[in-house]
Amino acid sequence: MGKTNKKHFESLVEVMQKQTLLAHVSAVTDLLALDEFLHICSQSPFNRGVFVYAYILELYRKSITERIISNDLLYVVEPALYKFQIAKEDFPEETHIPDESDLKISDEEKELAPAAYYDRPWFGKLAEAYGLPEYVRKGYAIPVERIFDLYETRTITNTIKYQLNIIQDTFREIYGDHCYRTLIMKEEGERLIKPKPPLYVMLPTIIYDNTIKKYVDLLFHLFSHEKKYIEREIVSNSHTILLSFPLLVRELYMDRQKEFEKQFDYFLKKMEKHSDLIRAVSIWNTNADTLDPRFLIKFIYKLRSNGISHISFVTSDLTTIILFCIGIINSVSIRFNYGLSRDPSKVAAPYAIPATFYVPLLHDFFSISTADKLYNIIGWICECPICSGKAPSSLSYKEIIKHNVYSRLNELEQFYNCKDEVDGIPEILKDDFNTIKEKRREIKKSVSRASYDRINSRLEHIRKVAVFMQDVVRLLKKQV
Repeated sequence: MGKTNKKHFESLVEVMQKQTLLAHVSAVTDLLALDEFLHICSQSPFNRGVFVYAYILELYRKSITERIISNDLLYVVEPALYKFQIAKEDFPEETHIPDESDLKISDEEKELAPAAYYDRPWFGKLAEAYGLPEYVRKGYAIPVERIFDLYETRTITNTIKYQLNIIQDTFREIYGDHCYRTLIMKEEGERLIKPKPPLYVMLPTIIYDNTIKKYVDLLFHLFSHEKKYIEREIVSNSHTILLSFPLLVRELYMDRQKEFEKQFDYFLKKMEKHSDLIRAVSIWNTNADTLDPRFLIKFIYKLRSNGISHISFVTSDLTTIILFCIGIINSVSIRFNYGLSRDPSKVAAPYAIPATFYVPLLHDFFSISTADKLYNIIGWICECPICSGKAPSSLSYKEIIKHNVYSRLNELEQFYNCKDEVDGIPEILKDDFNTIKEKRREIKKSVSRASYDRINSRLEHIRKVAVFMQDVVRLLKKQV
């Protein structure tokens, strides 16, 4: 792709509204991380917010709403419509399977596959809120070939109404109909509280096809069918609402970037027809580690050039965190753990040890056993106040959650402090790279082949990002 284009970079570095750091809440245990995030981040240079999935919100509506209100948080609700497309046969966990003894089903419905999440307490609530077809409410998944059943129920509009109203409605449940006149005592005095609208509302992510073109065609087709209803919902809201298109960037494009560029340009052309409503893009990158950073910045530039005012990365890797810290991305959703159970019955006290530990030197999550081996070889892998020189396996469940929060926020602070002197970012990355590289032989002898390959992959990614940031430094110096 060649060197980073100066014109691209100058167009990206613009004066934007204060950026938003969103805590990613997709699992029950993320609520513990959210509380720690709010405690540590009280003096953050960023707006604080929460990116919460609808199925978690339905389980903990009041407690999450109270956190949003009492901490004056921005928020995004992911409608998680794709959950209703997942069939039991595609999902390994045990769950209830509806059969003829449970409910009356038609001959047509006998051809459908049971939904994987049918027995979850949120399933029926969201199915009703979204107005999903009757067979879904009976416990069956939406097959890909019947995705256009959503036409009849105005499902896309209903997911947007849900995002706009769920926090407002829950607020009224907590405080009553007089909520807009409710006064809360704070240290600085009384203040009137009123729920904010979402930071942006999302068109729902749908499982359809691995190619951007087919996925875009489907979602825009559904959107066009309901556009007048969606516009009515957004315009009737007294606040300015950003409508976001969820763009899936899948692994298959990582080694085929020319093909991706072609399909991405197709997406931009399709979006031009709806630029009056869609002003944001939320990017889901399922494997950002292998994406060339130069390609990524070109990708962001094209979105900006096509009138997208808000770019949010839902799953943030090292590159997107740095671009956020130096002011190129409006918001990022940051994970504080990975691979934990979504089922509240499986995380009741005493808590199971979480699957992963954030290793700051590698800027990624690793298993507790791998983190322990790195600790034994290097002598230290984290300087946060929770670890204090202790081995990862010696930490309690809550301490590991706190460590993950501290480590990720320390990482953000480190890069943010370099925003005016970006020369420091490549140096930070080189130091991390060299610390691990010097011990590579010992690491290879101690960890499994899979873990060693993953560590090597992370090292290569860190090296690529460091080289990319050197290009950014050169561009900035040319502007002075």
